[in-house]
Amino acid sequence: LGVALLIALGFEFVNGFHDTANAVATVIYTHSLPPHFAVVWSGCFNFLGVLLSSGAVAFGIIALLPVELILQVGSSAGFA
Repeated sequence: LGVALLIALGFEFVNGFHDTANAVATVIYTHSLPPHFAVVWSGCFNFLGVLLSSGAVAFGIIALLPVELILQVGSSAGFA
């Protein structure tokens, strides 16, 4: 479980590089912002997005499922 968690965190870390590059490319190419400022700006807003919407997906999924169904599922339900 620990190895899987480390791999997932590593993937998300590398994926963040690509997201920032895609988001910043247009701003840098059009010279709207200096490159260093654009990267810092993008990093701040990516972090702000994580802070503000971290539970939005989880709460959305929970709202779709009945609470009784979630409580009745045992720990072996995730294994095929």
